[in-house]
Amino acid sequence: MIKLPNEVGKVVKAVEDAGHAIYMVGGCVRDSLLGMEPLDWDLATDANWQELIQILPRAQVLSEKYSVVRWEPEAEKGAEGLIIDVATFRLEGEYSDHRRPDRVVLAKTIEEDLSRRDFTVNAMADSPTRGFVDPYGGREDLKVRRLRTVGDPNKRFREDPSRMLRGIRMISELEMEISEELTQAMLDHCGELVHVSKEKVLEEFLRILTGKEGGKALRLLAGTDLMPYIIGEEIACHMSRHELDDFSTYCDFIHRTKPNPLRRAGLFYLIFNGKRSLQAATVLPHSREHLVHFQDQMQFMDKVYFMRTKEELKRFIAKVGMERYLYLHNLAKAQRLVYDLPEDKIMAREVQMNEIKVNKEPIFVEDLAIDGNDLLEAGFEPGENIGVMLSMVLDATHRNPKKNTREELLKLAALYKKSWIRRNTRNVKWLK
Repeated sequence: MIKLPNEVGKVVKAVEDAGHAIYMVGGCVRDSLLGMEPLDWDLATDANWQELIQILPRAQVLSEKYSVVRWEPEAEKGAEGLIIDVATFRLEGEYSDHRRPDRVVLAKTIEEDLSRRDFTVNAMADSPTRGFVDPYGGREDLKVRRLRTVGDPNKRFREDPSRMLRGIRMISELEMEISEELTQAMLDHCGELVHVSKEKVLEEFLRILTGKEGGKALRLLAGTDLMPYIIGEEIACHMSRHELDDFSTYCDFIHRTKPNPLRRAGLFYLIFNGKRSLQAATVLPHSREHLVHFQDQMQFMDKVYFMRTKEELKRFIAKVGMERYLYLHNLAKAQRLVYDLPEDKIMAREVQMNEIKVNKEPIFVEDLAIDGNDLLEAGFEPGENIGVMLSMVLDATHRNPKKNTREELLKLAALYKKSWIRRNTRNVKWLK
């Protein structure tokens, strides 16, 4: 029997005390057997949702059709983050939309409920009083890290094509092996992934990338012809020799990097040359923030790589912001780990950034010793020109941080106001 958190045990006891059977099912059983501590707990019972809300008065009804309620644990030590969903045993009909069953029939036994599930390692159940239920050999499959479907894989993938991605994600996260039969079924039904929402595809893809066996799983995505649904058919089917080599290297060594989903996704899209990088990144509905980072890496990675001076670095950060710069810097570090690139330029930038912080050198307008009010007091006209002037004097402090005093900056602002030549040549480096 698996160990239950106190709050889960309370729910189980309440349902059993009311005369009903209840089991832990699915991922929480699987993960517990692997020695992990699940936060999501799925429970299955012969009680329907009307009975459950009588037994668990604070329960929230998530679905009357599927007879599912959610119990919110009370705030106590060990209960933070726990999600406890309780569903009635059920059987499912056909999946005409390839996403949800057309009809749901409430079942009487846990065995009936387990028969509708996707993979054997997700078709196990455990009860403190009724024992462990494993009709499809999921425990043994988990022990040897073998991925099998409950029943015919072709039927399971036709019902819900997202199961193909879920299976590949489990291969990545749980380090499982896949049989030739299952691989062939994915290949035969790859076209049905068109029925899966792009939001779901993105969710699974990011989890695939961050798993322990992300590279192995990516190769399986490509080998089962599922990659066109990730990066688009034109790119997936017309990769250059260089892109194929980079893809292979990425798969071999992505495990060297931190499992950061945004960074690993960005590095994946860098496999594709030029504008193809952003083209691949826009197939799935990444957030606007993520797309800005993917646009930056296409446009600025070379610029960041070839920066030589602190002045260049500060000007760039002032232009794009610290968050966007740090994304590019950390992406370069991940790129070095995967492709075994020199680290001298990365280390040089880190030394420069450290000097900037230690010396409190200004990067942004907010770091200046003056602000708009100081310019107004010095006789400047209010309006947009105030912001323009602050940007001009900031340029000077990027070149010479010692000028960042109130006296020096006001003197410099007065000079720029008076002389258009000095304004327009402020960034020119004169030869002596």
